[in-house]
Amino acid sequence: MELKIQSWGNSAAIRLNKGLLNQLDVEVGVSLDAEVSGGVLHLKPAEPVYTMDDLLVGCTRENMKLDDEDSQWLDTVPAGKEFK
Repeated sequence: MELKIQSWGNSAAIRLNKGLLNQLDVEVGVSLDAEVSGGVLHLKPAEPVYTMDDLLVGCTRENMKLDDEDSQWLDTVPAGKEFK
């Protein structure tokens, strides 16, 4: 597929049509990582960057309760040099 480089302010831009977005499995607003290798531009979805707040948003007292398996694991005597 041929894409045309066009001016966008003081930068240059290409448009990604819906077909390309589908192939990349991304939508408008998603960040992409760009890498050039051997004169070829490679685009892939950027890895998300999470804050601690992002990671803890779903942690509530209700879903943090220990089940029997958790309790059994915590009560197990160390088998190796875990506390060396």
